[in-house]
Amino acid sequence: MQIEKANGKRRFWTAKEAAEYLEISTSTLYEYIRPRPRKNTPSKLRTSVPPYRRLGRNVIRFPIKEFVEWASRFDHPEQEKK
Repeated sequence: MQIEKANGKRRFWTAKEAAEYLEISTSTLYEYIRPRPRKNTPSKLRTSVPPYRRLGRNVIRFPIKEFVEWASRFDHPEQEKK
């Protein structure tokens, strides 16, 4: 996956790029960042949610550096901040 842009380094991934990095669907990624679970559905994540920035009502971006660091701890919930 290409992280660099022509004029320098990119700072954010789209939801599609972040989901591809984790090898999951974009709908699963959106469930990860949902503030509270839907009715009768348990939370997808038990610890922290991935780092993201809401840039508008329908625009969500994931800071690349923070997201990659979060993903490296994803399989080790004991390392997550509570």
